[in-house]
Amino acid sequence: MSFARIATDLATNDPFEVLLQLAEKFSDLPRSSWGYPQEQINRAQQAMPILTKGLAAPHLPTALARWYETVGRVQELTVMQNRLHAPHDLWLRDDVVIIYTENQGCAFWGIRIADLALTDPPVAIYVVGEGWGTEADRLSRFALTVGFSEVCLCGNKFFCAGMADEAAISAFRSKLRLLPVQTLRWPLPDREAYFLADDEVLILVEEEFLLCGWHSR
Repeated sequence: MSFARIATDLATNDPFEVLLQLAEKFSDLPRSSWGYPQEQINRAQQAMPILTKGLAAPHLPTALARWYETVGRVQELTVMQNRLHAPHDLWLRDDVVIIYTENQGCAFWGIRIADLALTDPPVAIYVVGEGWGTEADRLSRFALTVGFSEVCLCGNKFFCAGMADEAAISAFRSKLRLLPVQTLRWPLPDREAYFLADDEVLILVEEEFLLCGWHSR
């Protein structure tokens, strides 16, 4: 399955089906190990009233449960740079259930208690020193952002990085496909950042920086 095909599927497929395609390209785990067991997800659901100090019912958003059960344990899509929290490792900050943490603890992403009953809730972001904002309008789209970002930031496994001038970046843009996947607002929400791809290469452009993941198997 090529990145170009995955890009096409973004327009029509469930976001978690797209993440499953990414896992097929990058994960060395057997498919039975990609997701968390349903019992762990159920325990996280039942623990929600305790975690939220009685402010929420025993419920997880459907989109979060889907993320966990499909690719929640695929490290290449969840924990290579930042960290998707395991079902048993969710925590509370300012009435927001934290699900994802920047690797140096400079930013946190989560679901507001008031939104936990929604099927596919918005995702809030907290930046240390700046406070809260909105990262994404739907958790399922945020899951795509995380998956594509982690592939491009996954160290020496599938990774290269460098800088490029304006002419080089224009050449990349002319040859590769611009993906309809939002980048993380961190570290600066107004920077120029986007994903490019062809059959075998995925590139995260962060202003003059290029971070690449590729599939060589």
